[in-house]
Amino acid sequence: DAGHRAVWAAISAGEFAQARTMALALLVMAADRPPAEPQLVAWVLAGLAASERALGDRSAAYSAIDRARRILAAHPNGATRFRIAYLLVRAELAVDSGDRAGARQLLADARRLLDANATEVDAPWQQLRQREAAISRRITG
Repeated sequence: DAGHRAVWAAISAGEFAQARTMALALLVMAADRPPAEPQLVAWVLAGLAASERALGDRSAAYSAIDRARRILAAHPNGATRFRIAYLLVRAELAVDSGDRAGARQLLADARRLLDANATEVDAPWQQLRQREAAISRRITG
């Protein structure tokens, strides 16, 4: 749990290369000893996707986020925060590809989940809200 939080903290700080390195190391560890909660691997993959996108490798970002989606599909009771992070990464990739309509839809889906579930004011929820706001600015600006 601490590992995926460190990845996302690095992303929030704009330290994408560091986040990528941490995510890759965590995935190697998970391959050796699968975690009790596969959703944590999905979180790390979503962080890897966000890092790869920020570092300019959209192909690697799509690959990582699709792997995360497959884990989520296999574990439908996964964390809502992960679902939101997944939608935000996909929205960022859509903006990067020039698909503003697709990005708006993904962002709207993420915002609905945030509004319905983000009753806590802890750091992970705040980070998701900040990312949602930043993507929204990219779409409208």
